[in-house]
Amino acid sequence: LRSALLPLFLVWGISVGILLVQRDLGTGTLLLGLLAVMLYLAVDRWQVLLAALVLAVVGAAGAYLLFDVVRLRILAWLNPWADPMGGSYQVIQGLIAYASGGLFGRGPGIGAPGLVPIAVSDYIFAAVGEEWGLTGGVALIALYALLVQRGLRAARRSADPFRALLAGGIAAAFGLQALMILGGVLRLLPLTGITLPFLSYGGSSLITSMVGLALLITLSAGGPVNRFDRPTRVVQAALTLGWVALALALGWWTVVRGPALTTRTDNPRRALAERVNPRGAIVDRNGVALAETVGAQGDYARSYPLGTAAAAVVGYDSARFAQAGIERSRDETLRGETGHDAITTWWQHLTQGTPPPGLGIRLTLDAALQASVAQALAPYRGAAVVLEVSSGNLLALASSPSFDPNTLDQDWEDLTARADAPLLNRTTQASYQPGMIFAPFLLAQGVESGLLSLDDSAESLDATVEVGSDLVGCALEPVMVEGESGPVLADALRYGCPEPLTSIAARDGGEVVQAAAIRFALGEVPLPELDLTGVTGSTAVLSQGNAAMDAIGQGEWGLSPLQVARAFAALRSGGTLPEVRLVDASQAPQGEWTKIAALSGEGGVITPSTAALILETLKREPDGYYGVGASAVTGTGGRRLNWFAGATPEGQPGVVVVVALENGTQGDAWRIGRAALLALGP
Repeated sequence: LRSALLPLFLVWGISVGILLVQRDLGTGTLLLGLLAVMLYLAVDRWQVLLAALVLAVVGAAGAYLLFDVVRLRILAWLNPWADPMGGSYQVIQGLIAYASGGLFGRGPGIGAPGLVPIAVSDYIFAAVGEEWGLTGGVALIALYALLVQRGLRAARRSADPFRALLAGGIAAAFGLQALMILGGVLRLLPLTGITLPFLSYGGSSLITSMVGLALLITLSAGGPVNRFDRPTRVVQAALTLGWVALALALGWWTVVRGPALTTRTDNPRRALAERVNPRGAIVDRNGVALAETVGAQGDYARSYPLGTAAAAVVGYDSARFAQAGIERSRDETLRGETGHDAITTWWQHLTQGTPPPGLGIRLTLDAALQASVAQALAPYRGAAVVLEVSSGNLLALASSPSFDPNTLDQDWEDLTARADAPLLNRTTQASYQPGMIFAPFLLAQGVESGLLSLDDSAESLDATVEVGSDLVGCALEPVMVEGESGPVLADALRYGCPEPLTSIAARDGGEVVQAAAIRFALGEVPLPELDLTGVTGSTAVLSQGNAAMDAIGQGEWGLSPLQVARAFAALRSGGTLPEVRLVDASQAPQGEWTKIAALSGEGGVITPSTAALILETLKREPDGYYGVGASAVTGTGGRRLNWFAGATPEGQPGVVVVVALENGTQGDAWRIGRAALLALGP
């Protein structure tokens, strides 16, 4: 055993030297593994294989600590999804190639294996998997298994020990080399970057493989089994487990994970398909194009007629940066993956390798109103929402600053570097301090539960409340009518005065705040269509923080403008909380539109009398609309967030407008919101 381990340590030192000089983990590992197998064949001692394994682990650990290239490959093996566009790009694109091949492949010449980096060498198996599918990939693995088995059989039946070890070494070299590179590209092992015998590009590799094959043919004369019979069978069994593992891994990525991989937004085959088959259009409620495909077949491109005005909602479709907004959430319909009958979809994939032509999506937005609201909001940072109360239809969703999806690829670096986050959809993804915009919901809960009346006395109406190092007072200057007995809670609501609300929270330890958040669904995600993540809501309100601060919307919680709009719509609708809708209909292959049924609201969250009482308090003359404003302390240095929430007057179709400004003034928020409300009038 000692004489067998000595050359093992010697070759391990040579492999480490190769690693130090050439940063080549694959060749060093292959040399060490091959010598270990040959020594095992010669001495039939399992301790040799164990020692080789320990040396390989030690060498890999040292290389991980010393060399960036090794560290990146191991990290890409452990979790490629963490950096899909960087260090793991090759790994993920290879997996997508297998998934694109499916069971039988896309056919010779129909696939796009060139999209995988170094597909002619390291990732040649990805080309096989994409064009020949699971069937072709397993067949290739079986051919390697058969070649190695026949080589080990020749070693087992050779009378000359030298010829036996030569045959066993050549067979083991083929087997280890194939297992290492196939295990790397199928994510069973870290990627080593060695060639796949007989397939990978490279003259020296091909010549070496051919010489080895010729020697095996020469050495394969039959005969009785020799003293190497047992160790060759052990090696054969171990390699067989490896071949089975490779086949199972290929099946996993092709069949089990295939649908998820092929629909990934970073699959470049999608962009190629959209140059041949047009992507469906996105239109507003009147058929005005918000996103459309232009150009000739083979050179189709995506165009966004409204530019920045609707970008936050419609999103973008980019070959480099994937999708966002409706382009992402309705991608399968827009691409044509869904909506067609199964036979049409199957035939298109079989003959063209692409889905059928894309189908359109119709939104509830009004393009003219969307453009108008976006223009009014453009000088500020913030968001505006216009919501139809009876149907829950969103008529406008504007976010500022925004971006132009027509020039996204050119502007990307600048957009992602900007501190004002133009790619953020502030209508749904922002989490703003609500301030006194929460007051209508808090008081509605108090009235509904019998805890208070709007006629209750509100002492110190104009007193300020200390928020951090800031003082917050009324949003509007209180105007008291001569002869009135004194200010009441209705006045605190009308003028946005916070001090009376802090005493409400003190009465019951903040339970009314929690109940109001739950009643008006302020913890729900109102529009999953836009893939909202990380939106805070009632879970933060229920955190048992400072009840007085929570009552005036200055606690450790936040709301999106859309959440506020939906809650305010419950007041305008007489107590019903609407289900928010953005997608109105989808297009059928024949061109007609299939309307998507609206969901019913959540019933009466408050009684009509309470809703009418709150709204009547917020009525603004002489226009007759309902409105409330708030100024919330946010961040440091006295920065203020300005809110406006309003609704159309009685006798007009119910529509709610909510505006949130990160800069500007309370007057700016009122001006934008009031203009939108009056524009909706008869």
